[in-house]
Amino acid sequence: MFDELSPTDVYHALTENENSLLLDCRTRAEWVYVGIPDIRLTKAQLALIEWTDITGQQNLNFVNQCREQASTDTAIFVICRSGARSAAACMSLVQNGFENVCNVSEGFEGDLDNQNHRSRVNGWKYHKLPWHQR
Repeated sequence: MFDELSPTDVYHALTENENSLLLDCRTRAEWVYVGIPDIRLTKAQLALIEWTDITGQQNLNFVNQCREQASTDTAIFVICRSGARSAAACMSLVQNGFENVCNVSEGFEGDLDNQNHRSRVNGWKYHKLPWHQR
C-alpha cells in the first residue's frame, strides 16, 4: 500500500528529505497550460512523467521511466490534478517494487468548487505552495 499526505505536508517532506522525488503524473498539456510545482527551494527532485496522455491512453512505459528517475527506496510523492490518477500511479509503483510511495491528496488543482472551478477548495495551488508556468 502507499501513504497519502496533504500538499503542505508533502512540501515539508520534500524540504527535509534529500532522497525524495516529486513525480507529477499529469499530462504534458497540464504542465504547460496549468503549471507545475516549483520545488527548487527543497532538497527533492522533480520528474514529469505522464500516467496517461491527453487522449486518456495509459503510458505503458510509466514504471520504466520512473526507474530512470528513482530507485526503489527513494521517497516518491506522486501528484496529479486532484489525486485520482496519482493514486493509480502509486498503486502501480508499489506493485512494481517501489517501497516508499505517497499520494499527494488534493492534487495540484484540487476539487471543483460549486461553480466548477479548481484551486478554490483545496490542492497545491490553493495552499499557495510554489508553482510556475512551464
